[in-house]
Amino acid sequence: MARQLFAQLSKESFVYGFTAAAAKLVGFILVPLYARMLTQSGFGILDLVTTGTAILSSVLILGMDSSIAIIFYKTEDPTERRTIASTFLVFEIVFTLIVCALLLPAAEPIALLAFGDASLTPYVQIALATVPFAIYITMFLDIARLIRIPTRYMVISLGNLIFTSVLIVLAVVVYGLGVWGVLTATLIGSVVFSLVGFYTTRSQYGPFFSRTVLRRMILLGLPLVPAALSLWIIGSSNRWFVLHITSSAEQVAILALATRLAAPVVLVVTAFQIAWVPFSLSIARQDAAERVYTRTLLYFLAVTFAILLPLTLWAGPIIQLFSTDAYLPAANLIALTGMISISSGAYYIVATGINLSGKTIHIGWTTLVAAGVSILLNLALIPVLGVLGAAFAGLVASLTPVVLLYIMSQRIHPLPYDLPAVLTLSGLGALLLLAATLLHLSDPLFDFAARVVILAIFPAALLALGVIRPRDLREMMHMLSGRMRRGADV
Repeated sequence: MARQLFAQLSKESFVYGFTAAAAKLVGFILVPLYARMLTQSGFGILDLVTTGTAILSSVLILGMDSSIAIIFYKTEDPTERRTIASTFLVFEIVFTLIVCALLLPAAEPIALLAFGDASLTPYVQIALATVPFAIYITMFLDIARLIRIPTRYMVISLGNLIFTSVLIVLAVVVYGLGVWGVLTATLIGSVVFSLVGFYTTRSQYGPFFSRTVLRRMILLGLPLVPAALSLWIIGSSNRWFVLHITSSAEQVAILALATRLAAPVVLVVTAFQIAWVPFSLSIARQDAAERVYTRTLLYFLAVTFAILLPLTLWAGPIIQLFSTDAYLPAANLIALTGMISISSGAYYIVATGINLSGKTIHIGWTTLVAAGVSILLNLALIPVLGVLGAAFAGLVASLTPVVLLYIMSQRIHPLPYDLPAVLTLSGLGALLLLAATLLHLSDPLFDFAARVVILAIFPAALLALGVIRPRDLREMMHMLSGRMRRGADV
């Protein structure tokens, strides 16, 4: 049974992973476009604006993108599920339009507060106009994921990605519109694929609206709003601290590039996160569920560290390939930004017990504590270490809710994680990443050989520690070959 459940998780992660892979591929294509066609300062400002748009979107959805999953799987009745989806849709359309309309007149003060520059007000205005449509796309993707229609999920996600990317290339390369062109293209793509998303999931809605359902979703979701804000502070606020402490958008661009070049790790984490919550809730009543929960954490760490290590080992050549020499300081940051992503994925796994118990309030306060850690460390480290201090602050802050949530989850709904193996694997991965970051031998041949040795240590350690067992490898190869043969049917 456990093998079948792992196979099911693998299948869903493959579908969502393919979508995320396409997004990261396009992201790789756009990195040299931004790094070479925009000024370094413009790249930094673009990253700050898009980050701000993302956090406002995550706050205005009120945690309901997570709470809907919790109540959706508590019923098998199609009418009740349509009521849940319809209530979610109607409320968010009205709520987000009202809030963003009220914020538009305050765009100039927001620009002064966020950037210290009122001339960037038009960027804030177009970002606020984009937010409602970005939320609508998120809603339609959530519905497609919950009802297990991955093909339509891919239509919405990949369609929006490709359409918007083409518009961005035209705006920046052909018309030379710079940051304004990128933001305008994003708005147009979001509007168009909000309509596409509604059309492709239209069968899930009807003339249903339930105040009771809305109340349940809000009560479950509201504790996640501080968590969403806190997660933004943990993962992205360091960019804003860098801007205001160093007064350098160029330094923001270096941190942004390091984050984007860790995209292969983000790809795996994103695909896993998309698949994990509905999957973990849907198998809760099955006998093999606990074994799946506990082994997943080890497998997740093994895969993500294995991807991040070569990126760190050859960070310099990768940066020169995708940007210019001005961005080479980002080589010292890729290990840290990649581990921040790994921490966010581990957070979802250790939160399983909390989700199963429905006590989401603990997600809120643990992330609030971590946000406080992030603020203090950014204020303390950036004046001394600059952008390196910002990246380190992000890592420590991202690990804080993982530790706190693990402790709380084990008290409320304990799961038998192999903590010694988890700590050993994490410590080994961190040490190898540190060695990869610091390694700089004058002889190119010895330098390359040393990097290959560091790379080879990790899989050997996985086998020695028993994290990956020979039979696991055989099962994985058999499962992957089956996925490739049946991939066209997904």
